[in-house]
Amino acid sequence: MTYSKILVDAPMGTLKCAICHNDIKQDNHLYQSERNKSIVCPNCWKLFSKEDIELIIDLFFAYGGYFGKNDSSDFSVNEILKNLTQESESDLDLDQLNIKLLHKALLCGITPEDFVKKLNEILMS
Repeated sequence: MTYSKILVDAPMGTLKCAICHNDIKQDNHLYQSERNKSIVCPNCWKLFSKEDIELIIDLFFAYGGYFGKNDSSDFSVNEILKNLTQESESDLDLDQLNIKLLHKALLCGITPEDFVKKLNEILMS
């Protein structure tokens, strides 16, 4: 994935990463989403793949929040699954359930890669 220095006309400290909401300094190299032109900081650019960046931006746009908003110790796949299935007992859509689970993981600062590892651990036990 390539990235480039983006020139912006904004006061210092007013730009925030679309993923982690950290302030972005104007002298940083930035990644700009190809789909919605959101700006991502160098740390998130290094942490996530291009596909993950686009997915994460879309999830936070749709459901709100940002990466690491909540404490990672609050994340329990079993507990979240239980809560989500109780919320939507009548129309349990597995795709929607997976999306909501991933969103909750991202809010707790869990990368998509670590999220998949956690799911595999549960399936193997």
